[in-house]
Amino acid sequence: MDRRLILLITVLTVAIGVIVWWMGRSHFSPMENPFSSGFSNRVLAMELLRTTSDVQEVVGDLNDPNREVMRGNVQKDFFFIPSYALLFAALGWLLGRGSYRFAIWVGAAIVVCAAGAAAFDVLENLRIFRVLDARLADTTSAIVESLRSASLVKWAFVFFAMALLSPIVFMRRELFALPIGPPRLTSVFGVIIALAYLLAAITGMIGLNQNTLIEKASIFMSLALLLTVLLLLITFFARGRSR
Repeated sequence: MDRRLILLITVLTVAIGVIVWWMGRSHFSPMENPFSSGFSNRVLAMELLRTTSDVQEVVGDLNDPNREVMRGNVQKDFFFIPSYALLFAALGWLLGRGSYRFAIWVGAAIVVCAAGAAAFDVLENLRIFRVLDARLADTTSAIVESLRSASLVKWAFVFFAMALLSPIVFMRRELFALPIGPPRLTSVFGVIIALAYLLAAITGMIGLNQNTLIEKASIFMSLALLLTVLLLLITFFARGRSR
């Protein structure tokens, strides 16, 4: 079962990479930021709008070309959402199947967080469409705040999942055993990945109040996930050859 889950996690990671590349092909104008809100990423700035002035800065008024680029990115996001939700769920299930009795409950909580993040991500996208469809003059603070609220709940689920992944990765660090080198290296990699998840969680939780930190937390999260999948894959092939 572990081997199938590791293969599924690898496939989902590749799919996410392809979707991110696909989304990255959309070009806003101008390319260079940052925005007055402090974000350098336009999509994240859109998710966490504070005022109608932010709307004007990020996507302009109704006929601004950036609105159509943003709309295209949001449409592509509907492919991204199930991919990352399934990735988190698969990681939760894999890591939760350890020898620790409470590990399965931590894994189940990660699955719940994945579902919650996906649900509010869909809601966030629908509210972005609502902003994109309205003239700037008709965009009220209530519309902006409803989008921002959905986004913050989504990110809260994501960072709570990171906080749960940290201890469970540490507990299941035998999954990151390398085929060569001293046995202690297994613990070292498990600790590094667990700390990366913890750093993403702490930075992200603070970012729920100081929103620009979410951008940095996303980088830590991506690195932690890449390390997880890479080492799982190395272990998968190493154990396969040793049989």
